[in-house]
Amino acid sequence: MPSSAGMTGEEGFTSAGAARVMREACRQAGLRDDGATLLRLGENAIFRLRSHPVVVRIARSVEYLPSVRNEVHVSRWLARERLPAARVVDEIEQPLIIDGHPVTF
Repeated sequence: MPSSAGMTGEEGFTSAGAARVMREACRQAGLRDDGATLLRLGENAIFRLRSHPVVVRIARSVEYLPSVRNEVHVSRWLARERLPAARVVDEIEQPLIIDGHPVTF
């Protein structure tokens, strides 16, 4: 899938391209991305924001969208059941699709 951030397919899933997606996702979500730290680049890119207690997760491609939507759904269900688990940021509509990459917070 063509990408304006230069990340086409899994070959192009780089830390620089993921950082561009993260910055745009943060802009759209109204979060500051300055000082974000890349924690991991693998199946997903995982960034920790410095200015918010938030982790940004970027999937490799839109092909992962059904799985990402399910993960958001399960996270919200676990929160409603008051079970200990990672939480999505409820104030942000997610997942966002940035340059063909599902992004969650």
